[in-house]
Amino acid sequence: ALHISPLDLLDRDADQALTLQDLRAAAGLSQESTAESAGLQRATYAKIERGETVTIAEDNAAAIGRALGVNADEVRAAHAASRAVHLDRPAKRVGRSRRPRGED
Repeated sequence: ALHISPLDLLDRDADQALTLQDLRAAAGLSQESTAESAGLQRATYAKIERGETVTIAEDNAAAIGRALGVNADEVRAAHAASRAVHLDRPAKRVGRSRRPRGED
């Protein structure tokens, strides 16, 4: 055995907070298996992991923590980091892009 933590393999700065995606990757789980273990729909878990949800319910934090092998406080901290990353992303444009007329 190499005696190395999966977290050591993640490409991130040492002072950067762990996101839910980091915790899941370190646990070696897919979104689907994490969601199933936590008793959530995959789409619901994916929104939580991406930080699209403003808060995370206490029971969901505990269930996700059990699935990932961490405690609920670590899940809430990782969710806050995921939320910060989500809020830092540029907004997606909805709809088709239009070219000005006459520029075909």
